[in-house]
Formats: sequence, structure tokens, C-alpha cells
Amino acid sequence: MSSSPMTIGVVGTGVIGSSWIGLFLARGHKVLVSSPSKGSDKRLEEHLKSIWPTLKERGLAPGASLSNYKFVGTSLKEHYKDVDFIQENAPERVDLKNDLIAEIDAGYTCVTSSLGPRWAVNGPLESNALSSGGGADGFRHYLEHLGPAMQGWLKDMQANSMVYDTKSLDELSASVNKELQGGNIQEVERRRDQLLLRILCLKEE
Repeated sequence: MSSSPMTIGVVGTGVIGSSWIGLFLARGHKVLVSSPSKGSDKRLEEHLKSIWPTLKERGLAPGASLSNYKFVGTSLKEHYKDVDFIQENAPERVDLKNDLIAEIDAGYTCVTSSLGPRWAVNGPLESNALSSGGGADGFRHYLEHLGPAMQGWLKDMQANSMVYDTKSLDELSASVNKELQGGNIQEVERRRDQLLLRILCLKEE
């Protein structure tokens, strides 16, 4: 994503969507927000106020402002021409996702800059509980909210699981080699070990 200020559209204002909005604002972008949920504008305002101190501590981009967003209603349809990028956070329902998502990019960045650090600090179970918006009973809320969709994902993964044969091994190896192309393996290993040690030291504090 460009480091220059953009106008970003965000669909959905749950815990995930609201956090994306906070991040975009912290990076100096303008955000247009839509959500069909009643009262979502007020909940968004409260969530942004609660996370803004942490974002400030992490470091704000020049011109970043907590108020640099506009709630445009239940749909972004009339504002597509005004945005440079759209971040969708619709409920995990196939009928909705089929219309909203064409492809997913930057899988490695998602893991190394999002899930990876969270899991290193809290592990997958605590991370899910904390990100669910369900308070002290967050993990149960997480399971009740996403459990049905997760069953569908599991079936899809099983139906499309890797066939362990020469063709699959060749394709997978070629894909990984492409990611590593031009990289110095020793330098990658050194950086990995250095960052892991820093994470472990931080956890001991």
C-alpha cells in the first residue's frame, strides 16, 4: 500500500473493521466507512477512542487524525469513485464473500505482520479470545460467531487438500523458491534468530 495519504473505503465496523480503520487513520489516510449494523457509527467512535492512545504510542504518520473519517451509511456504492482502496470486513458468510472477494494477496505479510506477532505474545487461543469483542467470555463468543463458518472452511480445506505426489511437490517447491529468489538464506536466518531473541526478551520483561 502506498505511504502517501489515500482515501480508503472500509466495509464493516466490527472489531476487525474498526481496527483497520484505526490503522488507516494512524497512517494519515482518510477513511470512508459503511456498515449495515444499527448503531455501528457510535460503536466505531468508541472503539477508535479506545485504541488511539496505543496507535499514538506506536507512532502516527504526519497529518494523522482520529477524526479523519466519515460514516457514509449502509453502503459504499455511491463512493466507489472517491476511494483508492477498499478494505472489506463482511461477516464470514459465503454468500457475502462470493460477491466481495476476488482474490487474496500478500499472504506472507498477513502472517508475519499480523497473526505471527500476536501468536508469539498470546498464542492462538488467547488471541482469538481478545480479538472477538466478547469481553471476559471472548473465546466462547468467538466460537459461537465464527464456528459455523469454520466448519465450512475445514470441509473446503479437506476437499482441496494437497495430493502428495511429484507434480504437487514440484509446484509447491517452485512457489517457495520464487518467494526466496534473490534472497540470502544466511541473512534470512540471521534476521529470524535476531528477531526471535528480541521477542523472547520482551516476553521476559
